[in-house]
Amino acid sequence: MRDYSGVELQRVSPRLFGRIPPLGLLGAGGVLFLAGVALLGAAYWAVAAVLLVFGLLLLALYAVAARHLPPTLVGQRAVGRIWRARDELRFAGSSTRAWTGAGRQVLVLQRELRRLARERDSVQHELGGAVYRGDETAALELRERMRLLERRVAECADAIQAARRRAEERVSRARATLASTEIVKHEP
Repeated sequence: MRDYSGVELQRVSPRLFGRIPPLGLLGAGGVLFLAGVALLGAAYWAVAAVLLVFGLLLLALYAVAARHLPPTLVGQRAVGRIWRARDELRFAGSSTRAWTGAGRQVLVLQRELRRLARERDSVQHELGGAVYRGDETAALELRERMRLLERRVAECADAIQAARRRAEERVSRARATLASTEIVKHEP
């Protein structure tokens, strides 16, 4: 007869795909990433890009595997930093897209402003000639044309400011996702 009163304890360490320990992924990913950064500094672009991609891939796999680990301080900090880096990269991308788009719009509008300024200067010169000659009909037409050009110049200037405001708003919305959150407990 067997005695079943004893309790047998087993310690199971989590592994990715049943083989790879998560801390191994973290270490290998960190080493590959740092090696890629060092090779970037040495101008070995192709090899550096490959190492950076593999390093980030291993770090991402660690982040996935670490979700299933029991919470440890080191694990929590590592995962937190990985997610923070991901958020920072997203912010940088959003900021770059916002300002690049706004920059393109501003360049187009500034080109239009320069064209309008040249046209306005030409009309102003013609207006001065018409007034000097005493040609009231031409002077009225040229004044109206000047008003139209001034209105279009003001619209372009407003559109430039609006493009910059939109870019600033997009960047501030993207920055808001980086702000730390605070849990506020309400007492019943």
